[in-house]
Amino acid sequence: MFLLEIQPMLANDYVGFTFFIGCMAMMAASA
Repeated sequence: MFLLEIQPMLANDYVGFTFFIGCMAMMAASA
C-alpha cells in the first residue's frame, strides 16, 4: 500500500496530510 510511502511526508506536511485524508474520505464514500 502507498500509506507507508506517504507517512514520513505527513509528519511535516499539513497540506499533504489534508489531501491524503480527503482522498481517503472520497475513496471510502465511493466504495
